[in-house]
Amino acid sequence: MDVTFSPINKSFNFSVLPIGLPYGAYLLWRAWKDDDEYLAAVSTPLFVPYIAPYSFVGLLTVLTCKYPKAALWFYLGIWAFAIIEFRRHYML
Repeated sequence: MDVTFSPINKSFNFSVLPIGLPYGAYLLWRAWKDDDEYLAAVSTPLFVPYIAPYSFVGLLTVLTCKYPKAALWFYLGIWAFAIIEFRRHYML
């Protein structure tokens, strides 16, 4: 009996890993260079191997405080990613 559990390809996993690693590294470098805690907070979830969709609410709140236009694009990107993942998992 196999008791291992890998959340990587599960429907609740909303991680952009490994695609988000270069973007997260860029945001983290930019946050360090500009001493911007908002960008540092936004870059953190891009390094997480599995994350739930509701975890982005706080991220969007932090991002909207200083960068509302970027938050809108991030929000639209989340919806695009959700639609793509839904189609990948449920519409074979």
